[in-house]
Amino acid sequence: MKTISTNRILIMAAAGALAGFATFLLLDPSLQAQDAANHSGSLADLQEGLSQALSHVLLLGGVLGATIGGALIFVEEAATKRIGRILGRVFLGAVAGAVCGSIGGICGQILFSLLLVPLAVMGQAGMPVLIVARTAGWSLVGAGAGICPGAIARSQKRIRQGCVGGAIGGAAGGLFFDAIAAATQGGSVSRCVGFTLIGCAVGALVGIIEEAGKQHWLTMLSGAREGRATILAKPATTLGRSEMADVPLFGDTTVQPAHAIVLLNDNVVSLRADASPVFINNQPAAMGRLSDGDIITIGRHRIRFNSRVATTPLPVPTAERGFQFPAGAPLSAMPSIPGAPISAMSAVTIVAGPHMGSVFPLFDGAIAGRDPRCDIALVNDTQASRQHARFLSDGVSWRVEDGGSTNGTYVNGQRTTLCVLQAGDQIAIGGSVLQFG
Repeated sequence: MKTISTNRILIMAAAGALAGFATFLLLDPSLQAQDAANHSGSLADLQEGLSQALSHVLLLGGVLGATIGGALIFVEEAATKRIGRILGRVFLGAVAGAVCGSIGGICGQILFSLLLVPLAVMGQAGMPVLIVARTAGWSLVGAGAGICPGAIARSQKRIRQGCVGGAIGGAAGGLFFDAIAAATQGGSVSRCVGFTLIGCAVGALVGIIEEAGKQHWLTMLSGAREGRATILAKPATTLGRSEMADVPLFGDTTVQPAHAIVLLNDNVVSLRADASPVFINNQPAAMGRLSDGDIITIGRHRIRFNSRVATTPLPVPTAERGFQFPAGAPLSAMPSIPGAPISAMSAVTIVAGPHMGSVFPLFDGAIAGRDPRCDIALVNDTQASRQHARFLSDGVSWRVEDGGSTNGTYVNGQRTTLCVLQAGDQIAIGGSVLQFG
């Protein structure tokens, strides 16, 4: 199985290079006047240009961070073909990049000055020192731009990876900046090559570190985003039709805005369905653990889950508490209760799972589970416990109670041990979804 996407790395490198070149086109006219101050070893020239250099580097760091940050976000979002989503996220990426790049630029200029000025006083500010100072300064600008994809994805892991990748990329560009200037005898040429190289290196290194560090990811197997991968790097990753979904599933009206969530807890990776239907390997599932190679189907969308590490099974209790069957089991169907309240005459309809379409009448104490003696017998649902849950009625309202099941009982996507039900509520029991009403 190919775990590192070289195409993604190359595309991010190209996007970064274009962003760096765009920065050169935007800012070079205003930076040409700084050549003498930036490249002279004279202390007087350095002191005279320091104030102006700080303002320029603030602008430079902000623009470079904004263009690179926006470009990296665009690479990730372009395949959605949703103009509003693309523009919104690119704007946020550019703002984050501008802020972080400006801060990195100021810090880089301060570091540049701290390294260079003392040596200039002693007359030792030669080319090697200038290159070291420039490399250290640009690494901070690169780090500021590199965190943008992780910041927009709200993933601390990707922020850390982007920061490291951006810092290495920025340092790589800065390493050649003054060497190119010395060889070409021109600041514009060095800036053109240097900014382009910095952008390319930041994009490539962010991609390389993310790809090398990923453990779990989803790959689209159908739709407009076919072949695109989403790295699972935060506790909850949403899948759905919403513009804000982490994995957007557009073009299918049967998909809800927030249809399912992939939950990541250490090496436990599970899929929770907040709407139906959801299938794992063609089996209906309301909640299920994911293993490498599993295929998730939501509407017309097919998604493959991959993992580099062995996923840890969900914790299994040593024994299920279950419920006590009354004497004389097997249980009979709903008994006739003369004058029973209307709430006691409700039913549940299986809307997802092996028994989809079945309707079961309810009575106080009705048990649902895999045991064939249960009132709601889910005998073909291997994810359901033998006595998974039971339904209780006080004559006015209904409640569902979990029986200490292995995989838990969920009402409208929320795990529960005891919950009052309303008409239309969906109860997930194993791989089945029961609609109350």
